[in-house]
Amino acid sequence: MRRMQNTWLPLLAVSVLMFSSCYKQFDPESYAPDLVIGGYTSTSEIAPENMVAYWGFNGNLNDSISGAAATNVGTTLTGGIKGQAIQCGQDVYVLATPSEEVQNMTSFTISYWVNTPFNPDGIMGTVNLNHASRFWGNINMFFENGASETVAKFKYILTSNTTEAGSDVYELQNFWGTWNNMTLTYNEGSSTATLYVNGSRIQAKTFAGLGPLHFNEATTWIFGTAQFQTDPSSTSATGKQDWASYLLGALDEIRVYNVALSDADVNALVKLEARGK
Repeated sequence: MRRMQNTWLPLLAVSVLMFSSCYKQFDPESYAPDLVIGGYTSTSEIAPENMVAYWGFNGNLNDSISGAAATNVGTTLTGGIKGQAIQCGQDVYVLATPSEEVQNMTSFTISYWVNTPFNPDGIMGTVNLNHASRFWGNINMFFENGASETVAKFKYILTSNTTEAGSDVYELQNFWGTWNNMTLTYNEGSSTATLYVNGSRIQAKTFAGLGPLHFNEATTWIFGTAQFQTDPSSTSATGKQDWASYLLGALDEIRVYNVALSDADVNALVKLEARGK
C-alpha cells in the first residue's frame, strides 16, 4: 500500500499544477454591467454623425475627424483628463486648420477640458476660431481680466457676418489648478448660446435675430490664446494687446459638433469623458 501511495503523489502534484495553470483568476469587473450615462456607454455614441472636429492629443496634434495636422508653437504633451493633453504657456499655443464642415457650421457645440493656474497678466484664450480681418474672431472663448486667485471669470464672443454677440462675464469659484470641462453650444433655431461648466448649465443667453451663424474668413483654430496674440497675428485687424496673455495650463479632449447638443447629452458627454469613456 505504501508503494502505491508514493506512486500517486507525483501524479497528484502534476494534476494540481496543470489545473492551476489553466485556471483564470476571477475578475469581478469583467462581470459588471457596462456603465450607462444618459443612455450612452461611450462618448463615441453621442451624435457621431455631427462631430466635425476632435483633438484627443494622444501622441499627436491631428484632428481625428479631418486628419489635418496642426502647427505646434511650443506646446508639449502632458497628462490629460483622458490620455494626453497639450501643455500651453507664455507665447505657447497650437494653430489648426478648420475643415469646410467647421467653416459651414450654423449651430455648434464646442466642448473641452482645461486645467490652468491663474494668470494675472491678461485674458487667456482657450479654444478660438479666428476671423482673418476683424478684431474678434468668429468664436472667442477666454478667461477675462479681473479674476482672482479664487474666482475665474469667463466670457465668449461670437461673430456672424458682421454682428458680434457677446456674453456676460461668468464667475467660476475655485476653478484654477484642476481639470474642468467647458462646453458652449449655439442653437440657430432659438438664437441661443448656452454655457456649461462640468456638464451643468451655467446660463443660456438669447441673441435676438442672430439666427443661423455665418462664419467669414475662418482660417485658423487657435488653442491657448486669442487670435491677435499669435505671431504673426491671426487677424489683419490688430496685433498683440497689452491686456491679453496666454493660457498657462493644459487643454484636452476638444470636440466640435455642428449641432447644439441637449443639456442631457452635454451632461453625459462630460461624465463619460471624466471616467475615461
